[in-house]
Amino acid sequence: MEFNDSLLRRAFLVSAMKKAKKYDHHIAYEMKNIQSIIDVIEKDADNSFVTLSKDDSEKVSYASKPEHKFNDDKRIKCSFDVYIRRRMGVKNSDLSDYSLEKFANAVIDLANDKLKHPETNIIEYSGSELKLYFRTFPKGVKNITDREVLLYTENKKKVSWVASTNFVRAFVWK
Repeated sequence: MEFNDSLLRRAFLVSAMKKAKKYDHHIAYEMKNIQSIIDVIEKDADNSFVTLSKDDSEKVSYASKPEHKFNDDKRIKCSFDVYIRRRMGVKNSDLSDYSLEKFANAVIDLANDKLKHPETNIIEYSGSELKLYFRTFPKGVKNITDREVLLYTENKKKVSWVASTNFVRAFVWK
């Protein structure tokens, strides 16, 4: 898996999670628990770098070890709800099967829709995702020092990095 492809698939997944959370009124009463899931995945707290699967549009893939992040052959594929239940350990008492299924299906549908129309996709990276972007694309951004990366990632409410799928990139100061 190329760095560009895996980061893009991850960005689509995270973006779809945020969108699914806003639009599905069936899961509104469990919003706090869903937001916790989004936070853990977005921060990559378990270092699994979950992304949409490159091979199966209905699944996600994740690294069981940090060194497998960008190696498709070593990544584990499963449905998104299985990832949340088994890998993240989210219990039925924290999130009902019904809400998890609705959320997981909406996320996969929204993320796949973004993949089908890449010419219209613009992705905004901030905070930890921005740090990952700079770490995985060191040659794509010229004259950016480690100190500047730290400054940008620590001020996610003030600055973000936008990139389109055709790799036009720019900083956005808010």
